[in-house]
Amino acid sequence: MVGTLHLAGSLLIFADGEDGRKGFVLAPAQLVFAVLVVLALVVAALLPRWRRDRPAPTPGRRAAPAPLRVGILVYAGHATAGLVPGWAGIGVRTALTAGVVALVVGWSRRAGWDQRHVLAAWSAGLLSAASFAYALPHTAP
Repeated sequence: MVGTLHLAGSLLIFADGEDGRKGFVLAPAQLVFAVLVVLALVVAALLPRWRRDRPAPTPGRRAAPAPLRVGILVYAGHATAGLVPGWAGIGVRTALTAGVVALVVGWSRRAGWDQRHVLAAWSAGLLSAASFAYALPHTAP
């Protein structure tokens, strides 16, 4: 359902010829890449999920951090990665993303990780995008 709405919105934007998008056509390599990415995501979504029960925290085993800590870490990764311009910014963003992903994946294997942690991690990117959109100057209509 969401994919259908996204496709309909994209077609509506593509059909609008008043802002210079009329006549835009993807290069064959771009089209092939986009189709392959979509197919890979669909296949990944259809794969069966193997879930393991998380063991209860034991005195010798470390528990997952609080969901707020996870959200703050991911938000900080998003917020600081957008501050460096140019190619250096791409390198910084790649390194920060890899570090944050490695840390969150490690934390997710600990006892006590639940849906609140997942929500905190995923919503941090949305909050970061919203805060940057609010802080940046708006363009004139």
